[in-house]
Amino acid sequence: MTDQVPLTTSVAAVRKQPNPWWVAIICSMAGFIDTGIAGAFAVVLVIYQGAIGLLPEQIGLLTGLFGFGIAFGAIVGGRLGDVLGRRRVFTGTMIVIIAGVAVLMFSSAFPVLVVGALLMGLGTGADIPVALTTMTEAARTDKQRGLFIAFSGVFVALGGISAAVIGGIVGNMGLAGAQILLGYLGVITLVVLILRLTIPESASWLLAREERRRGIDTVRADRSSVKDLLRAPYRVPFLGLLAFYTLVMASAVPIGQYGTYLLVNVAGVSIADASLTGLFAIPIAIVAILLSFLQLGNAKFRFPLFTVGAVLLVVTPFIPVVFGFSFVTYLIFFLPSAIGSALASEGIMKFWAARSFPVLLRNTAVGVILSVGRFAVAGYAIVVPTLVTLGVNVLLISMSIVALVGLSIAWTVFRARDKHSEFDTEKELETDPNPANTAAVLASVDSGS
Repeated sequence: MTDQVPLTTSVAAVRKQPNPWWVAIICSMAGFIDTGIAGAFAVVLVIYQGAIGLLPEQIGLLTGLFGFGIAFGAIVGGRLGDVLGRRRVFTGTMIVIIAGVAVLMFSSAFPVLVVGALLMGLGTGADIPVALTTMTEAARTDKQRGLFIAFSGVFVALGGISAAVIGGIVGNMGLAGAQILLGYLGVITLVVLILRLTIPESASWLLAREERRRGIDTVRADRSSVKDLLRAPYRVPFLGLLAFYTLVMASAVPIGQYGTYLLVNVAGVSIADASLTGLFAIPIAIVAILLSFLQLGNAKFRFPLFTVGAVLLVVTPFIPVVFGFSFVTYLIFFLPSAIGSALASEGIMKFWAARSFPVLLRNTAVGVILSVGRFAVAGYAIVVPTLVTLGVNVLLISMSIVALVGLSIAWTVFRARDKHSEFDTEKELETDPNPANTAAVLASVDSGS
């Protein structure tokens, strides 16, 4: 053994990891479940509006509680993923989601619906950061890391589309339709839970944990306190991503969570027809996914394509403002905004976040960013049905203004930081000059301690 041994290289020889693409596929199902449940929940609430007489205020409260559950789950799951490990958290979250789905399926009493909404939100929120970190830490190169995140976007799109298609089929079936839609997602979640048992703990997390336990001086072992997020060199990217994600996600609330509600209550479209709007987005979603692969897998195109997406998100809300809110103008607005979201929203945030923080802070940072963003979304979501009564144009114009502020912050912060990767920093500084320390760490990892 030489005097200096790169630990990430050595661990591959003592602890076999699964194929990175297998990890990416299973972790990407977090996005499928996230958008699938969000889309289904919106349809289920509109069904319950007619079937059990839910009031607009109750719909707003349930939607907000679902969002608050996601937000709280993200911050708790994010921190637990760094403290306890990625694997324990991302298996437990599936159980919580299944419980929430079951509660909503078999009861229509409002207090019980509150419990189900919170459980589904908590499980979904806690799952997203650990799935992301597990996937990005399994990648072998920075390009592969970007491709994994873009690949997860395929599942995000499929989750929303599948919920829209099934919602369109069962939307006019009353309570039975709601149960079918929820049951579909419950089965998918159970299958994902079983598949996740095949994924071992992240090798990067195991190494960092052992280095910290043994007092070995590496960046990934030393940088683990939440306070480090507010210190250089992590403060600027952390606060920048926090503001960017919070504002862009808030700007998407009127359409992302209330698209069906607006089409039914403002444009006079049936529930089934409103749910099928997702089908019109399929060709655009394919284009958006291809652009996302090009963007996240190629450093040359990443920031320019982010700028294009930002422009689309700011400009497109004015289409229904100028021409009136109808089924047709909604589609004309919705389709290009889907491209904007693919290039300048959650996907690029996840990519920047994964590369901006060290291993024992990575999950925490992502969890906090997701949590604050979702709390803002949840708070706004509660009052959207009431604001609609003041005029839908108020919502649309606010979407554009809020998006402009958030995207401007991201553009300013990451114009120079886009190419920085903390994974590269860890590789440069992780070498331990003491062979005895290295051997001890690798022995602990190999034994699974």
